[in-house]
Amino acid sequence: MTISVTGAEESAPVTTLTGRLVDQAALLGVLNSVYSLGMPLLSVDCLDAEQKT
Repeated sequence: MTISVTGAEESAPVTTLTGRLVDQAALLGVLNSVYSLGMPLLSVDCLDAEQKT
């Protein structure tokens, strides 16, 4: 996982987490950590996923 912070001085910073997770359980763990830190979650995007059949 990588964490980056963006934003101008006059606006609130935006923190972005980017990385690959092995499954939905791993995603849930990350989301729970963000929630536990009291950080508001604005969006979750799937950027690149392999289709499994």
